[in-house]
Amino acid sequence: MWPHPYVKGTCEIKAESGAGTLVLDVGASADGHPTISAPTADISLGELKIELHGSFWSWLVNFFLGLFEGSIKDEIEKKIAPVMQDFIDTDLNGMLQNVTLDLPLPLQPPYDIAAVRFGLVDAPTYGADYMAFNLAGDVYDLAQPNASQPFLPPPIPQTSNLSATHYVGAFMSAYTLETAAYVF
Repeated sequence: MWPHPYVKGTCEIKAESGAGTLVLDVGASADGHPTISAPTADISLGELKIELHGSFWSWLVNFFLGLFEGSIKDEIEKKIAPVMQDFIDTDLNGMLQNVTLDLPLPLQPPYDIAAVRFGLVDAPTYGADYMAFNLAGDVYDLAQPNASQPFLPPPIPQTSNLSATHYVGAFMSAYTLETAAYVF
């Protein structure tokens, strides 16, 4: 039997001076849930060092690893971006779709028949120092949650003063009260 070299030790992998870019677009689904997409996902590991320690054969393995470090680094960089995008597209958006947008109304019987549904009207707008999003709230019958309302929500007024350090704006139209009156 031919003697086989036995290699045992520890492997040390270091990435230095790496950088990554992840651009996220936040939107709204048709049912009012937030959505996220990543049109840009890029990573650069910078300098990648792979070394084996603790074996008689470490010097030989390290020599051959050094020849392939560039290829290994390129392959790792190519594989990370699709994994990040897949996580955002499937897992993260799946979690956002499971966020409950309904708030039961704490009323005594026989008036405990309704809940308030909140949802994004459109995609949020954002800049370097602010984020603005429009929510709509309607009251619906728990027995018929998908029944259409005979009212249309009015457009939400646009704010022009986004230069304030801290700003919260709340606009309530007759729509919410109309849907409540329709249910009760």
